[in-house]
Amino acid sequence: MDASLQTQIRVENQNALVDSQNTLMTEMRSLITKEMGKMQTQNIKLAETQLNKIEETLNDSYKFKKKGNEAQFKHNNKVMTKLQEADKLLTDENLTEDSILSCRERISEGITVVKHRQKLIKMADSHEAGWRVVQEYESNPLADDEKRIQKAQYRAERKIKTEKA
Repeated sequence: MDASLQTQIRVENQNALVDSQNTLMTEMRSLITKEMGKMQTQNIKLAETQLNKIEETLNDSYKFKKKGNEAQFKHNNKVMTKLQEADKLLTDENLTEDSILSCRERISEGITVVKHRQKLIKMADSHEAGWRVVQEYESNPLADDEKRIQKAQYRAERKIKTEKA
């Protein structure tokens, strides 16, 4: 081979190598930028969740005069927290399938909390001992539902009788 051909081959190899390195660097920058964006989004979501927990804790420091008001406030606070988390997930610019699933989960948790509260309200309304039945019911979370309700009703009625005596 003559020297000019070898030089031309070397130059072409160097150009191909430089192009390959530039392409690799561009793809790495793109990948790093994308991953950093994901991490930043996750950190923002985590910070918002922590902020909601802090706000919830600060709201818990208020001392209510009536237990019923306190229970309703805590219930409303739980529902509001779940809905705020879902709202934040929906306002994200990079809405992904994971964030939609997470949003649905938060909404489902909020619905579960509301259903439980509605059940307690109906329970209090349907028993003569009222909210005392609910208090007793809530104090024993391990028993199955029907037995819990009967035992709670019995304990509440017994407490009322001892207070009257």
